[in-house]
Amino acid sequence: MHPVFTKKGHLPLYLAAWVPGAALLASVLSLHEGRGWSESIALGAVLAIAAAFMSFGLWPLCRTMRMTRTPSGLIVAVSAAAAVLTSFVWVSVGAVPASLVEYALHYDGAGARYRDDVRLLLVIGILLFGLALVVHFLMLAFESARNAERDALEMQILAREAELRALRAQLNPHFLFNSLNAIASLAGSDPARARRMTVLLSEFLRRSMALGASTT
Repeated sequence: MHPVFTKKGHLPLYLAAWVPGAALLASVLSLHEGRGWSESIALGAVLAIAAAFMSFGLWPLCRTMRMTRTPSGLIVAVSAAAAVLTSFVWVSVGAVPASLVEYALHYDGAGARYRDDVRLLLVIGILLFGLALVVHFLMLAFESARNAERDALEMQILAREAELRALRAQLNPHFLFNSLNAIASLAGSDPARARRMTVLLSEFLRRSMALGASTT
């Protein structure tokens, strides 16, 4: 699943990031003689939204190449082919809203003007989808770095726990031997204290075992 859909509120931010793309498209489309700003803005917004959602299809491709450790040269070649192919599809799909703009908003000749701009839009589409591919690869690199950092922290925690277990294994026998020696020395001179110390030692060992079982 694309990261945009993993957390609530990311989709509006993602679409907002395409506002400059919509402005660029509207500016380019306005250069065509006979196309006003209102038509350019309407068509540019629709094309930008279409490009935003079509860019989601590039994420699995980028993730697959990243996970399979594809050679750099092949990544560049596949990415270029994907940008060109997606641009062709995008321009073809854009003919539909161009026709809708013509008939629904009564912009006469909008479809013909769109066909005149197909080559220019193809170039813009290749640049847009190429940029989307670069952004996706950067997101995957960031995700890999974050996972590596998390794995390193987990390894540090595991190593620290192993050190604590080893230290506990070394200290427990010494503590037990010293306690038993102290009880033995008190058994003859002060039996009451020896019994009291035995009870305390037994209670301590019982709680230690219960705590060790709860932390494993």
